[in-house]
Amino acid sequence: MRLRLSDAATSAFLAGHYRAQADMCQQMARMTVSPFKEGWLEFAAEWTNLAREQEAKAKQTPEDSEVAAGEPFSEG
Repeated sequence: MRLRLSDAATSAFLAGHYRAQADMCQQMARMTVSPFKEGWLEFAAEWTNLAREQEAKAKQTPEDSEVAAGEPFSEG
């Protein structure tokens, strides 16, 4: 995967969205009873994992990316 500055911004945005989804699932788990509560908690855990992955991508620097030396850099 090639990371550009716009990719980092996109990853940060997605991480926030995924965190919001995890929070919503946590709220649903608090409002429901078994056996559905466990399902909502599993969804929350999956959204949290996705958020962590995107946060890691957002923190990468251009030096960490796979852009080859001498390759033109574009922000689009």
